[in-house]
Parts: sequence; structure tokens; C-alpha cells
Amino acid sequence: MTARVLACVVLVAFAPFIVAEDATIKKTAKAKAEECQNALIKGDYEKYADLSHSVVVAAGGGRQKMVEGMAAEMKKMRAMGTEFKSVKVFDATDPVAAGKVLYICVPFTFEIATSTNRVAVKSALLGISDNGGKTWTFVDALAGRESLKKSFPDLPEKLEIPTKEPPTVFKD
Repeated sequence: MTARVLACVVLVAFAPFIVAEDATIKKTAKAKAEECQNALIKGDYEKYADLSHSVVVAAGGGRQKMVEGMAAEMKKMRAMGTEFKSVKVFDATDPVAAGKVLYICVPFTFEIATSTNRVAVKSALLGISDNGGKTWTFVDALAGRESLKKSFPDLPEKLEIPTKEPPTVFKD
């Protein structure tokens, strides 16, 4: 057998495992993104910090300052009549590797209640895994590709990152 034929045989033989692995990776990323966003809604800022990428935690002044800052900001928001009500997390994009790091994007929609209406805000999380998709940490993906590349210079161009959309306002 020529090397080319052998390569084709190996690819065909292992393709189902690669697809299954991607499906598992996407399912794990989505579950962790749901855990992250639900922690925010429930006020579990410690869990939110644990699921945030180290870049986010450092920007927040370290884990403890980030947790305290989030609690204070959410308290201010509630005092003004604004509160996160729910989140719906959608299926993750296909994972894309850059060296040993996997990147994935997980879109979601927050429903936020204000004193006068409800607002649906579409967003997405950029998931980063350095262990083949077993664990994930996240950062807000809607900062835009150029902004994300400042912290993640190897961010693959072929990774789908949604563009920012205006919020939908529902008058109650």
C-alpha cells in the first residue's frame, strides 16, 4: 500500500471517533457555559470566577476582588430595579485548535428585567481549553475578534464568533 492509500484508510477508519470526540467537546463546553452563566444569575460569583479565564480574573484584580466587585455591582443593579432573570445557552460552535489550545464559542441569550421592561441580550462566551476539551474557562466573546486577539493572539481565524446585536426590548 502506498502512503497515500494508507493515510486515507486511517482517516476513514478514525473519522467517526473524531466526530464523536467533537460532539463530546461541544457538549462539555455548552454545559460549562450554562454553569457559568447560571452562577451569574444565582449570585454565585465564586463559581463564576472559577469558570472565568485567568485573563478575566486578572482584569478583575484577582479572584477575591473580582468576586467582591461583581457582588457590589449586582447589588447596585438590583437597587436600580435591574436584575438578570434567565439565560438560554445554545449549542457551541465547532472547536478549533491553535497548538495545544482549543477554542470554542458558546452563544447565549440573557433576559434582564428592568423597572420598566424586559430586555433580551444576545451574547456569546469564548471557551478556552488547554486539555483537549475536558475543562473550559470563558471570556465574553462579543468584545470582538480584534479585542480578543490582544489577550489570545493565537485565536484561530476560522473560529465562528458572533457579531454583537442590539438588545430586544419587551414592554410589560
